[in-house]
Amino acid sequence: MLEAVELLHELNSSGRRHVPPDAPLRFVAERWRPYVVEDDVRISRRYWELSLLAGLRGALRSGDIWWLAAAAMPTRRPT
Repeated sequence: MLEAVELLHELNSSGRRHVPPDAPLRFVAERWRPYVVEDDVRISRRYWELSLLAGLRGALRSGDIWWLAAAAMPTRRPT
């Protein structure tokens, strides 16, 4: 997933619009795959990016990945 985040940063920094055909897809859930990979060839940037963000959200919630700066932040407690 880190490779995909780095690629997204590179795409945004350079202004490129198209996701390269060798972009990481391991994080793409089965339900997203028909939208992300169009005609079994082209990768849809919109759906690839949405899938990446959804994957990051899930990984952050489950604790599979974390943000180092978040450790310094106070924990929000439910009211």
